[in-house]
Amino acid sequence: MPLDGAVTEKEIRQWHKGFLKDCPNGLLTEQGFIKIYKQFFPQGDPTKFASLVFRVFDENNDGSIEFEEFIRALSITSRGNLDEKLHWAFRLYDVDNDGFITRDEMYNIVEAIYQMVGQQPVADDENTPQKRVDKIFNQMDKNHDNRLTLDEFREGSKADPRIVQALSLGAIVMSQAFQTLPRFRISSCSSPAVQFQRQEYIFNSHQIEKGLINQEGKRCPYN
Repeated sequence: MPLDGAVTEKEIRQWHKGFLKDCPNGLLTEQGFIKIYKQFFPQGDPTKFASLVFRVFDENNDGSIEFEEFIRALSITSRGNLDEKLHWAFRLYDVDNDGFITRDEMYNIVEAIYQMVGQQPVADDENTPQKRVDKIFNQMDKNHDNRLTLDEFREGSKADPRIVQALSLGAIVMSQAFQTLPRFRISSCSSPAVQFQRQEYIFNSHQIEKGLINQEGKRCPYN
């Protein structure tokens, strides 16, 4: 089956081995998906975010994730180009799949991310999910109709690295969760990679406001 993204055959074999070891019937349920996130984010509550991500992973809406669905989603969120990641993110935010992101849908995701990370940004205009949503819509909603099209979301997100970084958090969780070596991957302590991405997400929340980093999370050359 064709796969999106530059995932190697070695990685696929490794993930498949781990996937079948943890899911012998070849199906990852929503509760299993949530459990994995909880083990990687002990300082927050990732339940809501994991459920929302699960919905996008579960392409055929049968209530479970097959390995093929797992690989396709992981290929995009971890190895896809920026436009591919943003298109995937749009599907995550567009909960009712009507082709638009409403304020309520945006709030749903933002609140879930804040709960998962377990630490609120200190900036006054972002220290609550509602303030963050208002700021996003002020930046992205060009025609002021209180809903975002894919084009508005794509263009606005390229100026805000946290949209993609939220996906990076999820991608790291899922890629490490099914690594067969070492098997301590879902211990009670978060892995260094996840902890690093979590801190990067929080750090960039402050740095982007100062214009110190660009949409790729890299330092801007003129600052």
